[in-house]
Amino acid sequence: MSDIDARIIELYHKLGPKRAWEALVLFEFERMRRAELAADAGNDASDNAAGAATVRIPLGSGERS
Repeated sequence: MSDIDARIIELYHKLGPKRAWEALVLFEFERMRRAELAADAGNDASDNAAGAATVRIPLGSGERS
């Protein structure tokens, strides 16, 4: 039995079937929200790294980019 299965059984016995179900649904939403935030942070970090790797090439006679 996994830790998650044990947690489900514990919630069921403590809260009853309806409240345990509600707790599990809220837990799953929170897990998905955290995964999305982590993915967004990863995307921001890769965007920042790509921006830092950009090389500026002079346009010519004293012009600046």
